[in-house]
Amino acid sequence: MKRTLFLTLIALSLMATTSSAGLVPSYGIKGGLNISKINIEDIESSTQTGYVGGVFMDLGSPLLHLQAELLYSNRKSNLEGFSTTTYQVEIKNHYIQVPVLAKFGLPIPVASPSVYLGPEVSIPIKSQMTTVDGDWVDVKDFNKSLVWSMIIGADLKLMDRLILDIRYDIGMSTLNDTAVGDILDDINDEFTEGESYRDIKDRTFSVMVGWQF
Repeated sequence: MKRTLFLTLIALSLMATTSSAGLVPSYGIKGGLNISKINIEDIESSTQTGYVGGVFMDLGSPLLHLQAELLYSNRKSNLEGFSTTTYQVEIKNHYIQVPVLAKFGLPIPVASPSVYLGPEVSIPIKSQMTTVDGDWVDVKDFNKSLVWSMIIGADLKLMDRLILDIRYDIGMSTLNDTAVGDILDDINDEFTEGESYRDIKDRTFSVMVGWQF
């Protein structure tokens, strides 16, 4: 209920801003791939491919404009290199994400490039880790209810409709409320380093294709 209220307040604030500024927004859809990697001190990790998709609203002048998005995002990563075990830990996270991006673009008729940056709030929907036996275990209760990150990216609009988008999502806050070692110790009996490996932050490249109506 709190998460729904939070998203509703964001949407109402954006609509109020649009109305007061006298701007006519445009809307669109986008989707593509996430290439994610978990960042934890003293633990090696490898990238995995997930998916992302959703809707966006864009408003402003041809040169400077604001874009708000509502995305569903799946991010994956592998953890390895623990001193007490040799198995590989797989992680899957699902989020509702709300980026608010400031964009600077060049209104070239055929192909209009833009660069952008801005904050993003993510609400974890589902989070899982693998056990030694390869079973998936729900660890969402160990995570924070809101996660903040910063987005830097660029896009190219073709024929005023088709959008090619690439971005880098830098996690600014940790994903977990509980030490990683404690989480692993809870789901795997042979893992005994409960005080180690505390903070989880992720880094994600996203490549998307969109269509603006």
